[in-house]
Amino acid sequence: MGGSHRARDRRGLRRYVIASLALGLLAALLISVPAAATGGHHKWAPAVRVLMWTNDDGRARHADPGDTGVASPAYDRWGHRSSDDPTEVGMDPARIDSDVARCKAIRVGRSTFRLRIQNAYPGYACTFRVVTVNRVGSTLVVDQVIIDPEPGIDLVELSGPSEGDIVKPWRRIRGTYGVTVLQEAPQGETLEFDIEVSFIKRHKRPPAKCCLWCWR
Repeated sequence: MGGSHRARDRRGLRRYVIASLALGLLAALLISVPAAATGGHHKWAPAVRVLMWTNDDGRARHADPGDTGVASPAYDRWGHRSSDDPTEVGMDPARIDSDVARCKAIRVGRSTFRLRIQNAYPGYACTFRVVTVNRVGSTLVVDQVIIDPEPGIDLVELSGPSEGDIVKPWRRIRGTYGVTVLQEAPQGETLEFDIEVSFIKRHKRPPAKCCLWCWR
């Protein structure tokens, strides 16, 4: 009698385990369907980090030691939020003794920034750098870099990623761009435009097939 009870208990436990596994598999399938429908893009894209900064936002960095945020002796409009205005493009340019305009980068998307020049005047120069960090285990390829400055701004690429450039896993690439306010630009106004960097995932080649008779 006791043996039959134990047998029934084992059969019940087996059914419970099988039902639990089936429910778990069904839940996994339901979760994976939306990812398959979107190509699984969101699995790796959030781990790609894009940073951007300028050489006139008042934050000194190794590449732009002159952007100290210290008050300018002649005229200081922005205080610690900006530095002496650069006289030319470049990460460590000469500067005048006045802080008239300000240039800063504002994040507006995961890989999109807005470059904003405040209190612009003809001849003002600003340099910004875009840094992309690949924090996934797959190689990425630069799809496109979209920079479309508005009229009145001259853009020059000092160094930058181009379409087709490869970013290996756990590596980074840098792009440096300079902008100069032209004579036809309105003085004292705010000028801005967006910068967007997009990537595609580089799929690995399938492993080569091998057979036993290949060595004969």
